[in-house]
Amino acid sequence: VSYTEAGPPPSTVAITNPATNTSNVNSVVAGTSGSKCWAEAGSAVYRAEVTSAISGNGNYILNISGFTNPAWEVDGATLFIIYKDPNANYQGSLVIWDGAMATSSGADLSQTGTGFNVCSTPGTARAFAISSDHQDNTALTHTTTLNGAISNFPNNMFSYDEAPVTLTSGQTTSAFGESAGGTGDCYLWGVMGLYYQTTNCTVCSPCPATSVSIDSVKNNSSCTLNNGAVYLGASTTAGPLTYNWSNGATTQDITGLFSGTYSVTIKDTTNCITAYSFNISSPANIFISFDSITTVSCNGANGVIHAMVTGGTPPYTYNWSNTATTQNITGLAYGNYTLKVTDSNGCITISSASDKATVNVATPSICMVTVDSLSQYNVILWDKTAFAPTDSFIVYREIGVNNYKPVGVVPYPVLSLFIDTVRTKYFPNTGNPNNGTYRYKLGVHDQCGNASALSPYHNTIYMQNNSGTFSWPQLYTIESSANPVTSYVLMRDDNSTGNWQAVNSVAGTLQTAADPSYTTFQATASWRVATQWSIACTPALVKDPAAENFISSRSNIFKSTAVGMNEQNSPLLMTVSPNPSSGTFALQMNNGSLLITDYQLSIFNVLGEKVYSTAMNDRSSTIRLNVPNGVYFLRVSVPLGQPNTRAGTAVKKIIIHK
Repeated sequence: VSYTEAGPPPSTVAITNPATNTSNVNSVVAGTSGSKCWAEAGSAVYRAEVTSAISGNGNYILNISGFTNPAWEVDGATLFIIYKDPNANYQGSLVIWDGAMATSSGADLSQTGTGFNVCSTPGTARAFAISSDHQDNTALTHTTTLNGAISNFPNNMFSYDEAPVTLTSGQTTSAFGESAGGTGDCYLWGVMGLYYQTTNCTVCSPCPATSVSIDSVKNNSSCTLNNGAVYLGASTTAGPLTYNWSNGATTQDITGLFSGTYSVTIKDTTNCITAYSFNISSPANIFISFDSITTVSCNGANGVIHAMVTGGTPPYTYNWSNTATTQNITGLAYGNYTLKVTDSNGCITISSASDKATVNVATPSICMVTVDSLSQYNVILWDKTAFAPTDSFIVYREIGVNNYKPVGVVPYPVLSLFIDTVRTKYFPNTGNPNNGTYRYKLGVHDQCGNASALSPYHNTIYMQNNSGTFSWPQLYTIESSANPVTSYVLMRDDNSTGNWQAVNSVAGTLQTAADPSYTTFQATASWRVATQWSIACTPALVKDPAAENFISSRSNIFKSTAVGMNEQNSPLLMTVSPNPSSGTFALQMNNGSLLITDYQLSIFNVLGEKVYSTAMNDRSSTIRLNVPNGVYFLRVSVPLGQPNTRAGTAVKKIIIHK
C-alpha cells in the first residue's frame, strides 16, 4: 500500500467466497516503510486472517476499504489458502515472513528468513516473494533472490515471484532479496516465504500417482491481443482429474489469454491436489510522444514535427495521416497530424486525439504593462520581431474573472505598443489606472486569418496613499511565472514638474513603502512606484528597429490635486502639425488676440521621463525632436502674471515615426 494519509489508516477486507458469502475482516499493519517515488506519505503492508471465510475451491473476491483513494493507494493483494489432504504421504510446511521495505532509488534489498528447521531434506520445496510497483517503462524484469538463488521475473505493478528451491535437512535460515538491476526503479517488498514437503518426519498416507506434463506455453506475441495459451498433459490412477484455473476456467488447457500469471490446481478423485503456475508474457507497449513541434508561418509549409517512439520491438514503421512514412515530418501547413506506429511484431499504436500534433499560430507574450507619464492610461508593450510577417496584434483586458475582451487592434507595421483608452465599452470596467489593477493578454492574427492562443496575463500596479504610506494591493504578476520584481522603488516628483527621484525601496515581495518627507512635500509633490527587474522592452516599427527601451513598470500617480491633465479643458489652445511626424513639427498657439510672451515647452515619453525642454516666446515655432520612435506627450505651461495672456497648461499626444 502507498498511503496518502498521515499514517497507515485502519483497513477492512471484505472477502466473498465461492458460495457468495461475504465476511468483513479487520486487517492489521504488518510493517511500514517510507515513500517510494510518488510523493505519498509512506508505504505499508497489511495482514488479515480470513480463515472463517474460506469455503473451498473457486473464485474469491477481495474488496479493501479504509483508504482515501484505494484504487491508487492499494497495489494488490494475495490470498493464501492452506488445504489439508488426509491421503498425502508427506508433511507440508509453510513459512511466511511479512513486513515492509521500500526504496525510492532502486536500491538492492535483502532479508534472511529464520525461525524454521527443515527436519529432513524435502523432495519438493518452493520459495516465493511478493513486491509491488515495479515499472515496466524502466526495465522489463527485476531479480529476486529465493533461498539464495537469483531469478528474473517480469516487472508488474503487483509481483508474486515463485520458483523451486533446494532445502537441506537441518536448514534454519534462508536468504531472500530484491533488485531493480541498477535501473533506479522504486518498489515495495512486503512478503517472503517457503513451502516444502518432507516424508521422513511424519508418516502419511500416499496420494495416488498423478503425472502432469507441460506440453507448451504460448506467449502473447501480438501486443494487446489475447492469444496466449497453456497446454497440459496429465495422467493419474485416480481419475478423472478436475482443473481449477485462476481465471475461472475448468478445462485442461486454457487459451485466449492476455499477458499475466495463471495458476491451476489439479485434483483427483482422492482429493489429492497438484498446483502449477505459468506466466504469459507479451512485448512492451508502444508509446508515441511529440518532443518537438515547429510552428508554421502563414501561407507557408515550413512546419516540423519530431516524434519519439519507445517500447515495442524495433524496428518501427511509421504512417502519418499525411501519408509520410518517416519518423519526423517537415514542410507542414496548418493542421492536425496523426501518427500510426507498427513494430517488428506487428504491434500497432496510433496517437490518440489528445496526442495529435498540431501546427498552428505561435502564442505571443507581453513584455510588460505600465501606466503612462500622466497617469491617464495603461500601456501594453511587446516584442513583435518573432512574428514577421503577420497581420495584427489584439490586446485583451480582463473584465470579469478569466473573461478577457478585446480593447484594441495594433497592425503589424505600427509600433508594438498599445495605450488603453477604452473607458465605456465594458463599463464599469474602465481600465482607468487610477481606479484599480487591470490584467491584459495579447493575441496574434496572421495574414491567413488564423488566431493564436492568448498570452499569459500581466497586471498593472495600482498605488494608494495613507498619510505618506503608499501601498499597492496587487504585486506585478505574470501568469504562471515566478515573481519578476526584485524591488519596488517609491518615486517622488517634488513639484509635479516631471522630475522624479527615488525616496524609498522595498523588496519585490512587499507591498508598502513610506516617504519620510511626506509632510514636507504633501502640498506640491506627486508619487508613484516603479519596478526594478531584469525585464527590458523595445517596441519597434516594422521598418525601423530604433525604438525606446522600457526597463520598468510604473504605477499610477498620486498627488493631492487631480491626477493628469486634459487638453479639452485647458484655457490654452494649441495645434501640432504634422502628427505623427518624423520628429520635426510645427507648434501653433491659437489664442486669438491674447499674447504669449513666455511659456515652457516640455516633452515626456510614456513613462514620464522628460526628453526635451525649452523656454518659448513665439506663438508659432518649429520643433526638431531627435528621439526614438514612439508615443510622447507635449506639455505647454504658461505662468501667472503675464499681461494679456491666459495662464494654464495644455497637453498633446504626439507620435514620432521616422
